[in-house]
Amino acid sequence: MYAVYTACKEYAGAVTALAAAEKALTKQLSSSYEALVTARNAYYTLSDTLTASREALKKVTALNKLGKAEYSEVKDKQNDYEQMQLETIDTLAAYNELLYAFERLTCGGATKYLQGVGISTRTGAGGDSYAEVDRINEPYYYINTEIENMVFVFGVSIPDDFEPEITHFEIWYEGVQIGERTPISRQLRHLALDYGETNELTVRFFNDTSYVDQCVIDTSVARDVLKLKGAVIKTETEKKVGTYTVTTSSLGRVSTSALTITPDRKTGIAYFSIAYGDGKTVFTPEPVPVEDSFTYLTLLIQSLDGATLTLYDADKEKLYTGRFDTAAQTVMAVLP
Repeated sequence: MYAVYTACKEYAGAVTALAAAEKALTKQLSSSYEALVTARNAYYTLSDTLTASREALKKVTALNKLGKAEYSEVKDKQNDYEQMQLETIDTLAAYNELLYAFERLTCGGATKYLQGVGISTRTGAGGDSYAEVDRINEPYYYINTEIENMVFVFGVSIPDDFEPEITHFEIWYEGVQIGERTPISRQLRHLALDYGETNELTVRFFNDTSYVDQCVIDTSVARDVLKLKGAVIKTETEKKVGTYTVTTSSLGRVSTSALTITPDRKTGIAYFSIAYGDGKTVFTPEPVPVEDSFTYLTLLIQSLDGATLTLYDADKEKLYTGRFDTAAQTVMAVLP
């Protein structure tokens, strides 16, 4: 009975300790979240102020060029703008520290809610770094942010054997091109975008100056596959290895044909044999040198469409099985 009493007492103590720990953690989470939101709002406010300062600088610079503003006024606005840039970067850095502290506190549980707002000095929009991660064998894009320069970096990876060939890309946001057309071997660097109601960018792809395709991507995802309409790559099943001619002559009621095969250079073809239909009817018991014509009764082989060729090298070793392309009068070899 005493053992039960002791166990109950220990259990009650554990429950009290757990409740206290939960309360402390909840208070810490609440405090951290409030600090995070405050820092974010401060950054947004400074960003708006920075934009206004930039516009004021542009305006006074234009007035100075017209002779309606003193250089000292331009200098003052320039100093204000530079100071505002520094304050914005400091605020952004503070927000970044709070963000990742909150992420650690939640053991990664906040990632899906904070996706797209990672703002370390060199980070992907969804938290990916420049370090190589899982390899993708399809066309894909990646986005990184360099806060120290207040720019985002966009790049694509296209497999070497991808068809149609892609050499350049462009980025468009709400009908406005961002930056210049960029070779796929390089990255596009641009000032960080202030997205409106959508996080979507359109990426257009080109082969030199020819348009190929385009994809819409979600910038909150730092790295993803590009859904490009790749060409269907046809596997070659045969190749041309020569040409042929057929000369037909009549002697009374009998018609004969003389077949001459001319191999292409460097094919190594020196001999040939011909079978017909199911391949069991052989018209050339021995391989025929390509220098010689094969003469046959036209009645026996009315069309070369149904004939099967076997092509040999100078040692009479088999090189290919082939056929006659009667439309082009070429000899086609079946590839292994």
